[in-house]
Amino acid sequence: MVDKFIDPIFSDWKKYLKKQNSIRFINCIFILGLVILLFGPSDRSISIKLVGFNITKMTGNLQNVLYSLHFFEGEVGLSFLSILIIMFLWDKTSIQKLLPKSELVNGKTINYSGQTAVNRIILVNYWYFHNIWIVLFFISVLHDSSYHPIKNIELNSNLYGLLFWVNVIILLLALIKALFSVENDTDLYGRGINYREPRYVELSHKKVSNSTYFLLKDTIMKPILFYLVKEVYKPFSYEAEIVNYSQDLDEIQLQFDMLKSVNE
Repeated sequence: MVDKFIDPIFSDWKKYLKKQNSIRFINCIFILGLVILLFGPSDRSISIKLVGFNITKMTGNLQNVLYSLHFFEGEVGLSFLSILIIMFLWDKTSIQKLLPKSELVNGKTINYSGQTAVNRIILVNYWYFHNIWIVLFFISVLHDSSYHPIKNIELNSNLYGLLFWVNVIILLLALIKALFSVENDTDLYGRGINYREPRYVELSHKKVSNSTYFLLKDTIMKPILFYLVKEVYKPFSYEAEIVNYSQDLDEIQLQFDMLKSVNE
């Protein structure tokens, strides 16, 4: 019954913070946790239960497992190895040509992109080091008045304490951006980009005369932008010049299709 009243409140706050170009909701939770840690009552002991599970009792065990040195080394090592394998397969082999494309009834096509896979691996690591850490930190602060993220966590390394300061720095950078950043429309025509950056997903490419053109999707820009770019020939470089861009994929796709391919 309580969830029916709480959920809309949290949803409205998340929408408000996003609309105001402010800090993300998870960072607001971190700020609240820091305030409670520094200025909260000395006798606090709030127990959080969900469907019969005592969440607060599980938090300490999760902290010691997820942020132990062995788990950290395994998670980071596996992520780094996965990125290297994906980059090698997409850059040195023709594996992308072997993966099937799927046409959906809504007019969209499912393709496969190595850059997207790398982006998602990086996102998983960000959740591991930032979002999940903050949630466990906040629950511990509520539950234990003697809790300290550096002194009281029994780990075989000081990794958890190091992550505390890393996340504090991330929070400070987010606050600076929220307070001082100003968004202005930018003219991107002629701007050079590295089309192999993980943020860009290659949708298609073709060679026209002696130039190679790429159709790219920017996965970071909000709203999402689509680019038509022309490769700039430089040794050991993946630089391209933006020819056109739009939020409408059909517009860029049409211009891309109008380019006469050397194979046609």
